[in-house]
Amino acid sequence: MSVSKRNNRWRVRIRVGSGQRIDKTLPEGASRNDALALEVALRQAAIGEAVGRRRSYTIAEAIDRWEETGARALRSWTADLRYRTQVVRAIAGTKPIDALPDVADELRRRGLEAGSSPANINRHLSIVRRVGNLAEKWGWTDKPLGRRIELVPGEVERDVRLEPSQVHLLMQCADPRLADLVVFLALTGLRRSEALRLTRADIRHGAAHVDQRSKTGKRRVVPLAPEAAAIAERSIPFALTAANARRLWERARRDADLPGIRFTDLRHAFGSWLVERGTSLATVRDLLGHSSLKMTSRYVQAAPDGAITAVAALRIAADASDSPAEKKVGAKRVLEILTPNAKARKIPT
Repeated sequence: MSVSKRNNRWRVRIRVGSGQRIDKTLPEGASRNDALALEVALRQAAIGEAVGRRRSYTIAEAIDRWEETGARALRSWTADLRYRTQVVRAIAGTKPIDALPDVADELRRRGLEAGSSPANINRHLSIVRRVGNLAEKWGWTDKPLGRRIELVPGEVERDVRLEPSQVHLLMQCADPRLADLVVFLALTGLRRSEALRLTRADIRHGAAHVDQRSKTGKRRVVPLAPEAAAIAERSIPFALTAANARRLWERARRDADLPGIRFTDLRHAFGSWLVERGTSLATVRDLLGHSSLKMTSRYVQAAPDGAITAVAALRIAADASDSPAEKKVGAKRVLEILTPNAKARKIPT
């Protein structure tokens, strides 16, 4: 029987003309009619492929592939991503991949009617957006589905701006195994998972080469500052698991009296420092591996002091007091602030 029920979940098992067996289990809450509709869709897709028509994929198939190729490896999978994905599956049912914007609208409507917070709704919409971007990358659609998904406004964003002195303090309070990772993340903007996956072969020509297992599925090359290069030389691959890094991080931020700081704040600090030095948002976007400038502008904010410095540097007429020598000294001071000496024991104030 091609449609059956097992453990309260409907299952579709068919064989197509080539002898290939297709086995799909629907999410909890799906009905027999949903299973029958999926069977019809699978058979039609098989027939279309046999006669040379472009195959039509379903949202459920895209979610399956995403789970198999990366989602389950994410730290958030067990915590909550798995359950949010089930919600998306239930609403998507057997809809084709091009119906992703409609699924997003339905998620948004249900969330608002239920009084969910913008942050909670956006976590679900981010799954839909991710699946849409991947479907375009895989060639399952020629439409920019992911870029059509708009998040719900009103989400309260964290406004944490780490100073180099705070990063230095975290380093000094950290276990030696974690200290190098802390500084490396602040000087490269890499995600913790990306840094922990680095091998010696990924460090070449003075840069870190991040593979496609990154959050956005894009490869990128991040040049290494001298201090970061030294850390890479002595510490990569980092002798830490994600669990050990989290445990040592909790202890370090407690000892540094910075209980609210997260690993991702080191990444945001890197972006903010670059912006303060006049780096274009497009360059910061590429270094951080963001999918759009909109994402970069959300996460990267220059500190007030940086804004004051930037405005103060504006000139209409030449100022004789700004000699080349003075400018050189000023640039050197900025570099010293942004890359504090890891061996120093005195914490800058």
